Amino acid sequence: MRFKTQNMVIKNTYKGLITSVLFIFIGMFYAKAQTTAPTDIEGSTVCDNTGDTVVLTASGGNNSGVNVVEVWYPGDCPNIPYRRDWDTRPAAGELSNANVIANFNGILRLRASGSIAPHIEMTNIGPFNPNVYKYVNIRYRVITASPTRTPATALIMYFFNAATNNVARTGYSKLAVMEDDGQWHVMSIDLSIHSEYTTGGNITGFRYAYALEGTDIELDFFEFSDTPILAWGPEYEVPATNGTQYSVTRRGFNVNTACISKTIVVNPLAEPTFNAQPESLSLLGSEQRYETQAPTELGTGASNYVWDPVGVLNTDYNIVSGGSTNDNFIVLEWLTKGNKTVRVNYENDLGCPANNPTSSLVTRVRENALLPTGAFSINYGFTVDANGNKNTNGGLDKTGRKVLD
Repeated sequence: MRFKTQNMVIKNTYKGLITSVLFIFIGMFYAKAQTTAPTDIEGSTVCDNTGDTVVLTASGGNNSGVNVVEVWYPGDCPNIPYRRDWDTRPAAGELSNANVIANFNGILRLRASGSIAPHIEMTNIGPFNPNVYKYVNIRYRVITASPTRTPATALIMYFFNAATNNVARTGYSKLAVMEDDGQWHVMSIDLSIHSEYTTGGNITGFRYAYALEGTDIELDFFEFSDTPILAWGPEYEVPATNGTQYSVTRRGFNVNTACISKTIVVNPLAEPTFNAQPESLSLLGSEQRYETQAPTELGTGASNYVWDPVGVLNTDYNIVSGGSTNDNFIVLEWLTKGNKTVRVNYENDLGCPANNPTSSLVTRVRENALLPTGAFSINYGFTVDANGNKNTNGGLDKTGRKVLD
């Protein structure tokens, strides 16, 4: 019975191991199957009144994988001849002076050990042209910073080339500093700043060394590229510069989707003008027509007219006709005297309104006044008052009531 029990334990343990491995492969397949590339970059077409910046958003596709993030690059989609994801642990001989604490869902967690800087070596790769490829892009998170080093999270990126024959040389390196706030960050290191980067032949390897003992970090991916990473996440705020191109892809556990790119287009604004408006003098209570460009004058799609007579509706004016978002005209009856204007705005065929509405010329609304000739008119240089004297500020209406201009 004891042998049978032991066999059952071994058998169950073996079955549990098989089940765990199976779940891992199913998870990898699920992530790869479910995550697809973005299909669009929203926010890339804007109006010229948007401001100094715009927010680009990677949209479409499916982003349901594990630890999947959007990664943004300048220009068209980058060329990445070498990429290292940590879906598996570093091979024997690649990792020195560090222990793998965890390796789960494509995230490699390392803990530095000993008194020599821990590092990961990636050798005998490529070769890659240093005149084309010069950026090392890393996504990382510092869990615990080194208590024995200043800065506590220093990073040295060594590069190997044909001249060094995959032997690390102190001079072939670039110093950087990692953020140690416990949050995920992306670092792009421009190796071409080094004076010897292009003098020793093609690039054949890297050594990623960091801090000293007591440092825990997590690594998501390591890539060698012809362009730096600008940001990561579904949204990216960029300058609103016409003609500037950006690209985005999705990266994560067993996920490396296709890349899409888009160019920022800054469209011109509408320039409303008046095709028709009243004369400089208008009779109180008469109908006055204001008209701006029709959609046929601007191109298909011009709409969303906004009419704004200055004053209070039903107190200073009535709307006789027009004035809706679909009308390129408005007919008003002015109910009060004085200087009157109407403002208008609309969206042009590119969907862009003017920054500010356009104002009509001033029309002065008057009542009829008695002229010295005995006629009534709103077009007078002077009028007569109740005593028959000249008066530039008013006169008599046809009922004998004093008119104030």
